[in-house]
Amino acid sequence: MDSAIVEFRSVSKSYPIYRSPADRLRELATFNTSSHHRDFRALDNVSFEIARGESFCIVGENGSGKSTTLQLMAAILHPTAGEVVVHGRVAALLQIMALSWGLCGVTGLEGPGRRDK
Repeated sequence: MDSAIVEFRSVSKSYPIYRSPADRLRELATFNTSSHHRDFRALDNVSFEIARGESFCIVGENGSGKSTTLQLMAAILHPTAGEVVVHGRVAALLQIMALSWGLCGVTGLEGPGRRDK
């Protein structure tokens, strides 16, 4: 798309997960020739385009990759695989805020500070 200002092309992002700090040290001591971690895929083969003038919103459950996507767009992180192309500057709002329980419009939920009246 010629008017795309942000393009995600088959983007994946993985993070190493270690069972213990000792496993991280073992891996470093072997100069990464021996693996002592498992990979956690925060994003797996994500592709989309955002055209100039479009509004863009990411909605999802906790752990679904919303913050990772924004950090990749803002070049705070780099993808494990694929390509992120940004034409121009991106000013991303990376502060994720939870709605107040009293403002969420849903009744019958329990949570911190939640009181039904």
